[in-house]
Amino acid sequence: MSKIPAARPMSLRDKISGPHAVPIARLVERGEAASLRIQKDFDGFLQQRVAELEELLDTLDGDTASDEVRRNVFTIVLDIRGSSALAGKPLVGTICSTFETLLQQRDPADPRMKAAIASHTAALNLVMAKGALDEESSRLLIGELSRAVDCLPLKKQDFPAI
Repeated sequence: MSKIPAARPMSLRDKISGPHAVPIARLVERGEAASLRIQKDFDGFLQQRVAELEELLDTLDGDTASDEVRRNVFTIVLDIRGSSALAGKPLVGTICSTFETLLQQRDPADPRMKAAIASHTAALNLVMAKGALDEESSRLLIGELSRAVDCLPLKKQDFPAI
C-alpha cells in the first residue's frame, strides 16, 4: 500500500504567478495583519507558555526526564521564540535562543542544569512583569544567561569507532 504524498504548500512564487495569482501588496497586508494579531495577543500567549514551562520543570531533572518531557520543553521554547519575532519582542527571542542552546548542547545530567533552566524561565517572567527592559538591563540579563549556559559541560557524544 503506497502512501499518497502530502500536498506541498504553495511557494511565494506560485502565489504571485498564474491564473490564481494574489498581488504581492495583498500578501504583505495579510502578513501585517497576522503580525498585528500576534502582537496584540502575545502577552497572554507568553504567560500561558511560561506557565507550561514551569509545570514541566519539576519533571525535567537530569537523565531521569523522559524524552517526551524534553521535547515538550524544547517545543515550547521554540514556539515562544518564533512568536516573539513576529510580535516584535527581541529580548524574549534572545532569551529563548540561549535557552535553546542550553537544551540542545548542554549535559542534562549536570546538577546545575535545573538551575540554569529556572534562570531562563525567571528571565521570561521578568520580561512579562516589567515589559521591555532598557538596553543596558537587557544586555546584562542576556550576558548572565549566556554565562550560565557556558559554564555547563557539553552533552556527551558517542563517536563511532574508527
